[in-house]
Amino acid sequence: SYLFLLSILHNHMHIESILYTKRSLMLKDNYISTNNSFTTPLTFIKIEGGEFIQGTKEGEYMITFDNEKPQFKTVIKSFLMSNILVTNEIYLKFINEYGYYNRKYWCEEGWEFIQTYNIKAPLYWEDIDFQWYINMTDDICNYKNINLNEPVCHISWYEAKAVAKWLGGRLPTEAEWEYVATNNGTTKLPWGNIMKTEYCNFNYSGNLSNVNTYIKGSTKHGIHQMIGNVWEWCEDSIYPYNGFCIDPIYREFSYPYFGFKKNLRGGSWAVPDYLIHPKYRNAQMPETRIQFTGVR
Repeated sequence: SYLFLLSILHNHMHIESILYTKRSLMLKDNYISTNNSFTTPLTFIKIEGGEFIQGTKEGEYMITFDNEKPQFKTVIKSFLMSNILVTNEIYLKFINEYGYYNRKYWCEEGWEFIQTYNIKAPLYWEDIDFQWYINMTDDICNYKNINLNEPVCHISWYEAKAVAKWLGGRLPTEAEWEYVATNNGTTKLPWGNIMKTEYCNFNYSGNLSNVNTYIKGSTKHGIHQMIGNVWEWCEDSIYPYNGFCIDPIYREFSYPYFGFKKNLRGGSWAVPDYLIHPKYRNAQMPETRIQFTGVR
């Protein structure tokens, strides 16, 4: 059964790759253009510290990948977490307040990255007559108005880190993220123990959703959309857990990238419900922008 599941889920990973590659090639797509006339304020919620069991074990979810094991006890100190993902409205303020020009928000590598590639906004954003739009395809004048209440998408780890610092915070560690998404280690999913597809935006829905939707899928702390919509960058690089055992079939799933790639958690609209859960560890290079990546 493991071989069948591994094959099926690996195929789904490549479906997501096809979708963001199609987006990168500016091919005609079926992304739904949504608009919202109001925006949701970002607030910080205090998360009380404690102990929880990080990682997973065989049988807890449909399949367990090697980088999720073994389980171990983690101590978390109290911290604050934003109730919603960083929205386009917030990110536009970061741009308009010259966030891309202010060295103090950027780590050394991030500053070099945006200078080298002349990056001034998320991928696919274009400034036309002092108004920002999202370029949808290579058709002439096929631009989408920016929905202010959607999460910002297609940003690198460097950009996520910079906007978090601009907001007066930082990126969560993956341990903190998992602690919140499992309600301090008491549930398998943000809302409980049973998968409910109506509680979050995934299963190849076609586009991002507003941050004020899927409220029933929130954690007990009141943190929204920790599963689906956009992948969420975490502060740390991916490393093996103590006692890591490499997968005997898919040996290259994790180990070539330990110490290089940065953690991403939570999935996106382009993943299936039976792949994603709070303990699933994705990781990408910090300059990655092609995937459906956002920030909390």
